[in-house]
Amino acid sequence: MPRERTAIAGDIELAYGRSVSRLRRRMGLGQEAFAYKANINRTYITDIELGRRSVGIGITQKICQALNVSLVEFAVELTNQIENLKRES
Repeated sequence: MPRERTAIAGDIELAYGRSVSRLRRRMGLGQEAFAYKANINRTYITDIELGRRSVGIGITQKICQALNVSLVEFAVELTNQIENLKRES
């Protein structure tokens, strides 16, 4: 019996990355400028945006500060991206 698709770890990482990418582009920042602003290595930002990294709260806080969004605003964006992934599947 097929199960209903739920957000699993890989989906959350992908949704997280899409959220970062969307908010970064909304600010008009390239990855390198954003990485500098967040004080995070650019290749690490790339891996985050591609859903290849699990990110802890410390990095999330740095990302939110660099994006000028609160953790709550970021969580709303993340939730929207998770819902988008569910619709895509």
